[in-house]
Amino acid sequence: MSIAAAFEVSFFHQFVTSGGPIVWIILLPLSVASISLAVYYFVTVKRRRLVPEGIGKKICSTFRINGIGRGLDLLSREDDLVSRASVRVFSQKHTQLSREACRNLYIESLQENALELFRRIEWINIIGNIAPMVGLFGTVFGMIKAFNKIVEAGGQPGPDELAGGISVALVTTFWGLLVAIPSIAVYGVFRNRVESLVSEAALEVEEIIDNFEIEDLN
Repeated sequence: MSIAAAFEVSFFHQFVTSGGPIVWIILLPLSVASISLAVYYFVTVKRRRLVPEGIGKKICSTFRINGIGRGLDLLSREDDLVSRASVRVFSQKHTQLSREACRNLYIESLQENALELFRRIEWINIIGNIAPMVGLFGTVFGMIKAFNKIVEAGGQPGPDELAGGISVALVTTFWGLLVAIPSIAVYGVFRNRVESLVSEAALEVEEIIDNFEIEDLN
């Protein structure tokens, strides 16, 4: 066996196999889920997707050119925050839609969309908080195994007898932290991004209200 192959076998054994079922069944799948969610958020929680540049002016233009009915139909096909809020606001059956009422409906809709985004990214935060707890469970389990070996050996166990329990303890701790640290960091990044995007959407909403004749909707 080559040195490289021996290193690979040793590395796999030390950081995966020796961790036991806690690593194989729980922590490895959690790491895969964390990576998958991070990639998904990177693709979906983007400025050009949720708050495209000039979306406020585009929405005003859409309503002026196509009218309310056709404009709502066109905007319902869009997935950005401002368009979704606009569809909800201008679909309301009001006899008179004042600027203040329009602003309040926009704010309510943006808050609901923000909560929806926060609920989505919360999954990676959950993983980041569960992983170290699972790792800690593995640490306790591994130390119990090690102490049982000490008892079985009458207080004088050999190093090889202790190795299994200590490996479980250390490897599960390692994987718990390896999953948790990036997950919590990614969650913080995307939470800040969502807050920033919602703030930008609110500015676009103000532009719609300031530049669009609300009275034309009544």
